[in-house]
Amino acid sequence: MSTNSKISAGIHAHPHDQFFKKTFSHPTIARDFLQLHLPDELLKRLDFSSLKQEKSSFVDTILEEHYSDLVLSCSLDNKPGYLYFLVEHQSSPDMLLPLRMHKYVVMLLETWSKEPKNRNKKLPIIVPKCIYHGSRSPYPYAKNIYDLFVDSRLARDYFGNFDLIDLSMLRVSDFKKYKTSGLITMLLQGSTKRNYESILEKSKELGLFETLEDNLLFNHVIDNIIVYLSNVCTSSEIDRTFTRLKKHLPQTQLNMITHAESKIREGISIGKQKGISIGEKRGKEQGRQEGILSIAQKMFLRGIPIEDIEQLTGLSKEDFVKR
Repeated sequence: MSTNSKISAGIHAHPHDQFFKKTFSHPTIARDFLQLHLPDELLKRLDFSSLKQEKSSFVDTILEEHYSDLVLSCSLDNKPGYLYFLVEHQSSPDMLLPLRMHKYVVMLLETWSKEPKNRNKKLPIIVPKCIYHGSRSPYPYAKNIYDLFVDSRLARDYFGNFDLIDLSMLRVSDFKKYKTSGLITMLLQGSTKRNYESILEKSKELGLFETLEDNLLFNHVIDNIIVYLSNVCTSSEIDRTFTRLKKHLPQTQLNMITHAESKIREGISIGKQKGISIGEKRGKEQGRQEGILSIAQKMFLRGIPIEDIEQLTGLSKEDFVKR
């Protein structure tokens, strides 16, 4: 190919992108640049002779929408592939640039972790670098993501960190401290053992039903529990669990649970009459869905917001709003 042909082929709608990616993809150029912009402590741990541009499938997924990104890998502490440089150029100031760079890092880590060869491995280190060459100098916006928040000190405590609330470690007596959420968390804790009858009895002993003093709050929680138990209980558990629950409910909820219960039994009966296991399964599911639909319709008539009903039951407005 002639020189002119090469130049013509290289003309691109985003010349900065092309120029940046093609030049910095050369390991020597990238090395000479990065060595000037990395702390000494990190440089001591890197083997720049292993520096290379990544072209694997997980990188391609990241770069599909972000053409200017360039991902380079380098050995860290003699471990290949455990440090990646995410390099991008920026030709104009962007106040949310730290957030965008953070997003790229998370995308790269997520895609890397899905590679079969990387399963159950600890995540690699990602060093994000952005080369700015805009007309405004110096760069006018924050370079630290925490400075984007209204309270940077609070953001350092919570952004990127989370508290794991391990319900399996709670004792029965602990649920009383949870007040209005006690009954819900107790049911969730017991979901693996499926001892719903026992949970409802212990909840009553702890006074968890009494914490729902407000009528609307009581209806909200109990309606959800009825739907939840309708979905998770087996046919053999439904009768015993609903019988236990009915002991602690006022008449308004009793009507709802009785209707749901009858629909589920009706569905199971349909399946049994067919005399085949698949018929029983389908019949039970049909009855369960009819029970949930009936609950949703009653919640709608009671004035509960449509969005809440859709979220709680998994049904759409068209399913339960009678025309």
